[in-house]
Formats: sequence, C-alpha cells, structure tokens
Amino acid sequence: MDASNPFDTSRTSSMKSLAPVLLCATALAISSAQAATPVVPTPLHTFTTQREDVTHLVFSPDGKTLASGGENCRLQFWDLKTGKQKRGLSRQIDSLYNIHYSPDGKLIATGTSQFVGVQLWDAQTGQLLRTLKEPYPASKGQHVFSFEFAPDGRSLFACSYPTVIQQWDIKSGKMLRAFKGVGKQYDFAISPNGKTLVSASPLHTGDDNHIDKTIGHVWDIKSGKVVRSVPGIGWPITFSPNGSQLFTRLVDNGNDSKWGQWSLPSGKLVRRSPQRLTANGGATPLAISPNGRLMATGHQNKTVLIADARTHKLLQLLPAGNAMILAVAFSPDGSILATSDWNSRIRLWRVKS
Repeated sequence: MDASNPFDTSRTSSMKSLAPVLLCATALAISSAQAATPVVPTPLHTFTTQREDVTHLVFSPDGKTLASGGENCRLQFWDLKTGKQKRGLSRQIDSLYNIHYSPDGKLIATGTSQFVGVQLWDAQTGQLLRTLKEPYPASKGQHVFSFEFAPDGRSLFACSYPTVIQQWDIKSGKMLRAFKGVGKQYDFAISPNGKTLVSASPLHTGDDNHIDKTIGHVWDIKSGKVVRSVPGIGWPITFSPNGSQLFTRLVDNGNDSKWGQWSLPSGKLVRRSPQRLTANGGATPLAISPNGRLMATGHQNKTVLIADARTHKLLQLLPAGNAMILAVAFSPDGSILATSDWNSRIRLWRVKS
C-alpha cells in the first residue's frame, strides 16, 4: 500500500485473498476445540431428587438404569431411555451408604443404616434375597460403608469393621476370608482381574484426629497376605480398566488435595494432577471411563473436571450451576457421564466417541 495514497486498494485486495485461508484456520481452530472437549456441554437429562446429598451413582451393567442415593436421601432408580423414575426395591431405602450391581446385573448389593451387613437384592423383582453378616455379637451391630463384587461375581468383599475386610461367598452367604492385621482400613478396590486388593489406611501423626498421612496395602487375594505397602495411597481408590494404574486422592494440608496416579506393579507415584481439588466430606468423587482415556472428578470451582487420564491434562470443565459435585460415574459403554450436585440434581452428559 502506498502511504501517500489513502485510496490505494491493494491492501483490501490482499485481505480478500487471505479470506479463504482465515476461514479455514478458524474452522480448524473450532474443530480442534471441539475435539478437545470430549463431553457435550448440554445435559441429556436432568433428574431432581428429594434431598441434596446424592453421593452414589451406579449404572446397571446393561447401561439401561441408573441407581442414585446417599446417606440422607432415598435410593432411587432411573430409566435412562425415558428419563423417568422406575420401580425400585421391595423395601424403601432412606439412607444409603453404598450400592453395587453384580457383574451380571442380576443382583444389587446395598449397605444402609436400616440393616447390619450387606443386603443382596434380586435386581429384577426387587426382593431381598439374603444379608451378608456375622451373627451378633461378632458383627457388633455395625453397618457396612465399603464393599465391592469380585469381577467373577462369585464373591463380595466388604469392610465390615474399621480394621477388617471380609470376603463372602454369594451363593452360600458364608464368609471365606478376612483381610486384617494392618490397622484401620477406610477404603479398598479390587483389580479388574480379581487377583489383587488394594486398601487404604490413615496415619495420625498429631494429637488430634486429623489425617495428614495415608498408606496403601496391596494384598494377594488368593493368599490373603500383604505383598506391598505404599505410603501416600489415599481414598477413594479407583483402578484403571487394565488394572495397571491406580488413582487415589493424595492427602494434603488443609481441605485441598490432588489426585495421584500410581503404577501398581512398582507401587510408584507416576503422576499427580496439576489441579487442586476440594474434598467433599473427605472424599472427592472420581470416575475413569471404560476405555481408560478420560477421568472425571469434582473440582474446587464447583464444576466437573474432565481430564486426560493418562497425562492429567485438563480437557474440559462442565458447569455445575454453582453447586458442589458429589458423585460422578461413566456408563458401562462410556457414552454417558452421570453427575450429582448439592442442588439436588442428577445430570446425564453425552460423551463423544
């Protein structure tokens, strides 16, 4: 452009020639941004519950039903196709500590304030089949907060006492083995191949009850013995789908913490999340997608954080309506993410393939 000639149109012509390039660059940027956001930011369904604290979200193995509940709210079942509430169990559960479906989807296991031990229900009829517990006084009348089915569905592991994890036979209802001798155990998880159990224990280094350190114990399920102890493993505990990685909350000073990713064969901490996460009553919710690529968790800014499970790189923040996130869960096929928040809402989000 000639500076002495204000009517020189050569610059305008050159900008016109660049227009297709700029449009392509813009389209590429939008496409890249969309690819980097793996979850559609508009919910598929929003369910409103009777109480605020839905702390448990569990999909049925066929992906057709979502179970929700919490310590101060009723157990409910939702039809994911219609978005409506469906028939539940034969007895109303008003206070839920934990819930799991058996791998084949035929049984529902619950831990509640209304029963001692773990209750097994027929998932189709809702009828109570049996309760897994030791007779009183051995059971001490205590409730069960943490339990999990073995991958083969033949047994169930339950933390019936602060210091003991028990393995129960589903068919006979008899206890098979007790994992104890390491002090209090607050949480545990079973590896996908069913050979390893990892539990987490608190370490109190001060005079008060504040937990400032944790330690994990890796058990061989067949022998019932500890094969390795790993300082720093906290709770909740989540295995990667292939069982080679372990995700746990890292206890830190104050109310904030980070997620740690552990290599199970070596017991080494290989990565920690760059974002600080605020714990919800001592446990930040976390879910790993079935393909092992995504991790979803509640974030301190009251959003749902979606990150790359392998690198912990932040991919997306889902709005939560200025409410703390209490639970997250992926559907069995990984196509849906369910979240619950403190505003009595359960939301279903579509995960891009």
